[in-house]
Amino acid sequence: MVFFELHRGDSPTMIGMMRDDLFKLPGFRASRLQQALAQGQPLTVWQYALRKTDDGSYQALPDKQIQLTSDDAPHITFGARIRLPDN
Repeated sequence: MVFFELHRGDSPTMIGMMRDDLFKLPGFRASRLQQALAQGQPLTVWQYALRKTDDGSYQALPDKQIQLTSDDAPHITFGARIRLPDN
């Protein structure tokens, strides 16, 4: 899985795409995702959510699949930071 941040709305969202699926897109490195979107190719990726486990630690898990469109291309950055809740 290759992770990205989608900067849509108030806070960044962690999204992921299978490495093999990313490499099927034309281009180089992580910019493949942005280039495909900019060229009008909609893509389906996994949105990740942070969940607290029984032992108090956190785990990032796939939450749902979302559709990305060309409007999202400028709002995607490579890599994702996990932001722990304040509480």
